[in-house]
Amino acid sequence: MQKPITIRKLFIASRTDPAGSAIYEYMTNEFTWVEKEGILMNGDIALDILDNSLLFENYPERIFKDKFQIDNIIFLSKHSSVKEISSLTVHPMGNFSTADLGGKVGSFSMSSPGMMTSALRLVKDKYKGDRFMITLEATHHGPLTDIPSFFAEIGTTSRDWSDPEALHALSTAVMETEENSYPNYIGIGGGHYTPKITNYVLQNNVNVGHIISKHRHNELTMDMLQEVIIKTPAMKGFIIDKKGSKASVLNLVKEISEREGFENIIL
Repeated sequence: MQKPITIRKLFIASRTDPAGSAIYEYMTNEFTWVEKEGILMNGDIALDILDNSLLFENYPERIFKDKFQIDNIIFLSKHSSVKEISSLTVHPMGNFSTADLGGKVGSFSMSSPGMMTSALRLVKDKYKGDRFMITLEATHHGPLTDIPSFFAEIGTTSRDWSDPEALHALSTAVMETEENSYPNYIGIGGGHYTPKITNYVLQNNVNVGHIISKHRHNELTMDMLQEVIIKTPAMKGFIIDKKGSKASVLNLVKEISEREGFENIIL
């Protein structure tokens, strides 16, 4: 049997997603690819596009398991919001008390703190305009995967999804992003875009994996918190927006930190 090909970074888009399709097309045109085993390869980086929605494609690594050994998955996608804020975002995947957009209630994908936080910094560096907000998002929606992974998104209208500067910044950032030696943390508190945590990781040599925003704090249990820790590789502690957190979650974090010796960074 042929030895699987190692893929360090696998980019996956969906034909059902206009932004993901636009990012896919941009990357196929801007970078050099060679087709191997049905997907596009650039060294140990791969690019593929699926017919179905990414949100409901649980464990997409199964599609490639016989031919490839995958280290990281980066999902290329649109971002949508009611306020229609133009944004370039990255975030981990998982669900708390509901799973309306894929995944499973109370389950979380393996996060990729180094790759994801490095990608955020690179987007910040590469985007030269002033129309897009560059930010983390809290953990939300599917799919589930056991491979370290995150979503990289352009939001939030059709004008944004095809914006040349946004496509350039996001595409080149994810192509260049690498692991680093910074310590990995879980983010606690703040709104969905976690501005304090975003600003902190942009200004300090730390990575963030899963992020639990305040609007999920009533749903969080100790069992969920323990799984989020497991799904944040080499997790050292918590970055906490204290004013943006509920007392019940601060107590959970304090309890598990004292028991396991985790570090707490209070913002």
